[in-house]
Amino acid sequence: MVKTGGQVLTLDPLAQVMALPAGDCPENLPPQEIARRIGQPEPATRKPRMYMVLSPLELLVISNLSPVEYAWYATRRPGKVFRQCCFVELDLQHAPWVAETRFQNSIREITEKPSKKTKTLALLNLLNQTPFHQWIGDDRKQEGGLYLADRDSLLLARFPEVIPFPWERAP
Repeated sequence: MVKTGGQVLTLDPLAQVMALPAGDCPENLPPQEIARRIGQPEPATRKPRMYMVLSPLELLVISNLSPVEYAWYATRRPGKVFRQCCFVELDLQHAPWVAETRFQNSIREITEKPSKKTKTLALLNLLNQTPFHQWIGDDRKQEGGLYLADRDSLLLARFPEVIPFPWERAP
């Protein structure tokens, strides 16, 4: 990762999180069926998550899917398929570039409508607006980092165990 001032942070080598199974994802497929199709256990409860998609488009979405479920879904949804996808999970807190009402309504919609899998909050110029300490995995207390997905697999580049001071201080 390189900041605009030129400071470089070397992420850990890519690790495969999961080989993603083949199959299509009809729009009305509920989250529990996505979990089943990819061989993952259905979570006891679904919690809203916030993902910042960096490629092929910059999107900020609220979702009730885990990172593995989201990768499978994003690379298979009809009409909106990403052949490849790069994304990070963010701390689920207010995003200052999104109106608070829109943010709270999106969380409520994902929570109250179990069949709703994603809700787009914002488009474009998100990376420049999002501090790295909001990325899940930045402090290694939770699993996360930079996710890279295609129709075959989900890879993860984790933050290093120790983040150099010059990187922390750089804008």
